[in-house]
Amino acid sequence: QTYANLRQFDKALEAYDRVIATSPNNTRVHYWKGVALLRSGRNPEAEQSFLTYLGSEHLEPWQIGAAHFRLGQVYNRRQDLVRAEEH
Repeated sequence: QTYANLRQFDKALEAYDRVIATSPNNTRVHYWKGVALLRSGRNPEAEQSFLTYLGSEHLEPWQIGAAHFRLGQVYNRRQDLVRAEEH
């Protein structure tokens, strides 16, 4: 997250991919990877990360809400305002 906050998205994504490779049960990393992808303008990949995250088991309601908020941002950037509002 530090790399993402510093806007060093390539380094952040490398770190997130290492986490995914070494700890496949860590589902929260998909959310943070989606945030980094979204902030770097890679909207289709961000959407996929958020959808992967939402497919995880045992999410708390606030986690589900946060992922839908981010999906809304993805769709807003696409000018798909109907889908953005749905999320």
